[in-house]
Amino acid sequence: MMENSITKIAVIGGGSWGTALAQSQAKMGHSVWLWLRNSDLCESINQSQLNSKYHPGVPLSPRIQANTDVEACYQDASVIFLALPSSEIVEWIEETKIYLRLDQSIVCTAKGLDLLHLQTLSQKLGRIYGDRWLHQHFATISGPSFASELIRDLPTAVDIGCTNPEVRNKLISLCTNPHFQWSPTEDLVGVEMGGALKNILAIASGACEGFGLGENARAALMTKGLEEISRLGQALGAKPQTFFGLSGMGDLILTCTGEQSRNRRVGLLLAQGLSIKEILSTIGQTAEGIRCAKIAYDISIRHNIQSPIIEQTYHALYGQKDVKQAIGDLIHAIHLQ
Repeated sequence: MMENSITKIAVIGGGSWGTALAQSQAKMGHSVWLWLRNSDLCESINQSQLNSKYHPGVPLSPRIQANTDVEACYQDASVIFLALPSSEIVEWIEETKIYLRLDQSIVCTAKGLDLLHLQTLSQKLGRIYGDRWLHQHFATISGPSFASELIRDLPTAVDIGCTNPEVRNKLISLCTNPHFQWSPTEDLVGVEMGGALKNILAIASGACEGFGLGENARAALMTKGLEEISRLGQALGAKPQTFFGLSGMGDLILTCTGEQSRNRRVGLLLAQGLSIKEILSTIGQTAEGIRCAKIAYDISIRHNIQSPIIEQTYHALYGQKDVKQAIGDLIHAIHLQ
């Protein structure tokens, strides 16, 4: 970042990750407008400089201004972070594109896929607005990045996928610092696929852990799972090497093993016999892997790709098979691959 630049950054979504992003940008000296739906939470953040719902006890920078006015957040912002669930991204862009200027960049942080067309979010946006719009405005970041560590300035590194090198370089210059590093790649689809599909493997990893299957099984699951998500990614146009980077292997390791991983916790609760509804109620936040398991399973069917880990995780989540049987079949399939 240039020393004398003070840039307006908009962060859409005041959850755990959105708040951490806002904090990281504010600490760089940017003016950050944090959009939230909840006006009471906005008022609380502005008055107390705390997001007590998601990061209790962590003082927020006075450079962060919480707001419910989308147009005000977008106005004069150089970069717009979309820290929303993947299911809301396309609709959000459709509703707010009238506020988007030609020189503004969108950085999507959602880790999910499009259910209707079985593709990544960028591919769906390209279908709607054209590749030129995508090339001009859109990037995505993904990698091993727990929000609770980013907000405390612990070292965090992610991939940034963007087809436009000028936009990519601008974003890296504006938005990164020694604590928060972005590794550039033009493989936008690969970054999206790695970020989305590893959540399914984290659910499988948590279920294996819940059934007491041990560290050896988890290591085998992660290794074979990385092969699976690479095959699915390549079927949608991703480059295989991307899955050995931060948004692939890096995020996979963290999400399958980290104590803070929501999707790993889904698997642990699944092994205890809880339903999806009960699991989501217990976690209280979005777990993208649940929705993504259905999409990834359908992609594997459409492209005739062998993906036993994804298949059995889907069966366990959606009641196609008893959870214990599905995980047993999953482990059996791993050793036969």
